[in-house]
Amino acid sequence: MKVQLLVLSILMFLGCHSKENPKPNSPEKQDLNGTSWKMDYSMEIHGDTTYRHVPEHWVRIKTFTKNRFTFTGYDFGKKEIAGIGGGTYTLKDSIYTEYIEFHHRSDFNGTQFQGELYIDSLYLYQTGKVGELTLTERWHRID
Repeated sequence: MKVQLLVLSILMFLGCHSKENPKPNSPEKQDLNGTSWKMDYSMEIHGDTTYRHVPEHWVRIKTFTKNRFTFTGYDFGKKEIAGIGGGTYTLKDSIYTEYIEFHHRSDFNGTQFQGELYIDSLYLYQTGKVGELTLTERWHRID
């Protein structure tokens, strides 16, 4: 019995002590096609201003097809749309680029969001820039 506990303890220690990179899996190993995500964290940095948001009364959903993305936001407090956008995307290894065709902020129309994207079992992590705006987002898988 003591030997079994010792072996179990060693296996648990080795399982928890991984030398791998702490970043989530490379998205190349996981297909975005047909997936949907709910935003649960966002940080925007522009110049000296940092803005964190996803109020409790908001929902923002992002969906992917083979090479297109869309997102829609809704503010349940104001009972109105709280953002919408879409276009095409490319993903090579962890390098992710959105080609924004339409966006509720008209200054984003025709621009690119370029950065990194990682996926783990529950979350999609997206960081990058569009124009002078730096974004860090976390999306929770809902499909």
